[in-house]
Amino acid sequence: MNLILKIIFSFILLVNSLISTAQILPLDTVLLRIQKNNLSLKTYNSKINALNAYAQGAKSWESPLVGPGFWMTPYDKPGNGSLMISIEQMIPNPKSLEAKKNI
Repeated sequence: MNLILKIIFSFILLVNSLISTAQILPLDTVLLRIQKNNLSLKTYNSKINALNAYAQGAKSWESPLVGPGFWMTPYDKPGNGSLMISIEQMIPNPKSLEAKKNI
């Protein structure tokens, strides 16, 4: 009886191994799944995107500053003094912008 069970069990294993086949995936699919699901690669992609954004913004200029204010106005006499409007624009050095971009 024990021999018959071993034969039946081995026959079932043989049939099962012949019927079931492994999933075959092309290499491109495997690499895409790894790239999509790997957390370490996601952090590197975030760092790469941050550096690309920094390189694109390296050649940007500061926005102009406009400000009103009082100039030489005494505290004790109202109506004396002047109103001042200031406009300021920083013009960057093109060589330093290019150096920042190439970092």
